[in-house]
Amino acid sequence: MLPLVPEPTTVLRKEDLAQVDLLSDPTDANSTKVKLAFKILKGGNGKTAREVIQWFINVERAFAGLNSNNGQLRCQMLQQFACGSAPSGLNHNVPVQAAPARRNQRRETSRTR
Repeated sequence: MLPLVPEPTTVLRKEDLAQVDLLSDPTDANSTKVKLAFKILKGGNGKTAREVIQWFINVERAFAGLNSNNGQLRCQMLQQFACGSAPSGLNHNVPVQAAPARRNQRRETSRTR
């Protein structure tokens, strides 16, 4: 069992951070802007489960603060939040994971016609 107590983040270079300007109320364009900066997920060995889980939490915060619920836009944003082999793994797995959903959607569409 992993305790998900936040640990200090050490970043050696600014290039290792993803920065996003979020709205305090994503549905109100005039609400206060907040900057969210978090470590970019770098592919390869050596990432602990804690680091990957924290990255996913940060990405979800970014999506919520940007009021992003569009799958294609989220996929494009993920490319900016990761580097190394992490985006290539994502690019390979997204179509594979989406294929069953597309097949089911086509079946439902053909049944309603």
